[in-house]
Amino acid sequence: MFVEDAAQYGTAAADIYAAYHAMPNSSSAADNWNVMQALEQALRARSGARFVDLGCGAGARTKEIGAMAGVAFALGVDHSPEQLALARESAGPANCHFAFGDLIALGHGMRDRAGGSAGVELQLGTFDVALMAFVTSHAATQDDLDAMMRAAASFLVPGGEVIVIDVHPRLNLAPFPASDRYALLKSFVLPARHTGEVPPFTKIRTTFVVSQGQLSVEDYFHDVRSWEAAMDAAGLSGLTINDCSAPPGFAPGFWDAYIHPDHPSGCSQAAVLRAFKSGAVSN
Repeated sequence: MFVEDAAQYGTAAADIYAAYHAMPNSSSAADNWNVMQALEQALRARSGARFVDLGCGAGARTKEIGAMAGVAFALGVDHSPEQLALARESAGPANCHFAFGDLIALGHGMRDRAGGSAGVELQLGTFDVALMAFVTSHAATQDDLDAMMRAAASFLVPGGEVIVIDVHPRLNLAPFPASDRYALLKSFVLPARHTGEVPPFTKIRTTFVVSQGQLSVEDYFHDVRSWEAAMDAAGLSGLTINDCSAPPGFAPGFWDAYIHPDHPSGCSQAAVLRAFKSGAVSN
């Protein structure tokens, strides 16, 4: 099963994606642990923090973070009405809310396409921490990536922090192991006989493999220069790019192929990027 736009998942695709995230050993377990470490660090320094989850999907992570000590208000924003309906169906903390918003449209100042509602627009410029978890990989061009980061910055107060987890910007063409250990397969969609580094905005085909079936989606690779340009366009500074670490509770070496792959780049498959509005300094 192939889905071009994750926001348009049908029932079968949504079930596969949910099953992938529910697996304790899927790659999402490592990704989620790493992003939660970054969020906990960011939120510890901000008592009574306001948090926004940009591209929240069905809202599970938004609710988890809304329940954390010190989080006064949590907002999940997504451009899929279907995903937002799922987010609102299940119970969550009283401080947790959801709203429609198209991040690329917001980044271009297109308020009508971005929802045109007070649910998002009255919230702009009020958040301490913004998260984008595997959202920016949907940006097909530098213009789209710039717009996404401008949107993220528009939600933040001066000194607020954006945390991004997505495909590592220093990956090369060495293949990701075709292993079902992490319920994930990944390959670059490149011209025949291409060699060398992955060009920015190369398509990446990711396949989630679970007992219910397989779901493939296509995203885009962003290199370090793409990220630096996008952060600059958004007025964000202090960019750091951090490899993911192995979460606790697994056998030694279990995550090596994902966290420490045996190829020349030597970096993890995903990375956590952090930057600040108005030049604030990292914790």
